[in-house]
Amino acid sequence: MRKINKRDKVRCYTKIKKITVACIHVFFAFMFPYWANNISILVYMAMRNLSAPVQVIMSYISQIISFLLMLCFYLRFIMRKNLKDIGLGKPYGKGIWIIVAFVLPLTVLVTTMMLAGGQVIKGNMSSIEMQEEIFGTLFMGITAGIIEECAVRGLMMKSLEMVVGKKIAITVSALSFTVIHFSWVAEAEIVSQVLLLVAGVCFSVMMSVIVYATGSVWCGVWIHGIWNMLIIGDVFALKQEVEIWDPCIYTFVMSQKNPLVTGGKFGVEASLVSIISYGIVIFIAVHIIKKQEKAKRNI
Repeated sequence: MRKINKRDKVRCYTKIKKITVACIHVFFAFMFPYWANNISILVYMAMRNLSAPVQVIMSYISQIISFLLMLCFYLRFIMRKNLKDIGLGKPYGKGIWIIVAFVLPLTVLVTTMMLAGGQVIKGNMSSIEMQEEIFGTLFMGITAGIIEECAVRGLMMKSLEMVVGKKIAITVSALSFTVIHFSWVAEAEIVSQVLLLVAGVCFSVMMSVIVYATGSVWCGVWIHGIWNMLIIGDVFALKQEVEIWDPCIYTFVMSQKNPLVTGGKFGVEASLVSIISYGIVIFIAVHIIKKQEKAKRNI
């Protein structure tokens, strides 16, 4: 048996330490959004005497601010890093990805409506309720885009990349992102669960490769945010039925009930059309990354 020398022990200890620290970062990447959401609920309840739109806006703003404060504090005093180190420099978009942010969800909406067929039903809402849904959709998209991308593709993926490399970091963050959403189909049929698993991983990989193609998490923030506004917002939504518990201003009730078209229990985000769309964007992003790498080699 080969004797383990002191240098090997140090290397082993260093590797274990790095992995442990990365796991701690992953833990807080889960917890910061959870804590920020709880704060937003408290703010919403504290403002119950104000109008509904103001309640909604202030609760989402408090969620964003509390999350970013926790993230900045953690980066500054625990990780000893700055925002740029995890891809969170200046919050701007880049050329093609601004186009993708709108083309991706609109393509999924139009294609699904053509395949599924159905009818548009207007919700029975007062003007105040409609304002609440509009502001809720707008700020929900912004909030989810910022928090989920900064937590998963920023803190989680980038901290893992420093220890285990890009491929494992992308894989772990993709699976983690999917698990977070799995409670929606925990009791659904197996088809819905498989669709969410595939769609969740594909969506997460798509957002990850966009980060590496642009060098910034912010392009993903805008894509994710606009996706949520157009696909799962309550202004116009594609559903299998009008949901009393989650009313929309306009609901496109799909005639087609095939889960490959509807996305099953999770919804259109997990449909085959969406999965194929994610794949196309992944292909574009990977192609851009390869061109960038080739250009660097030729310098």
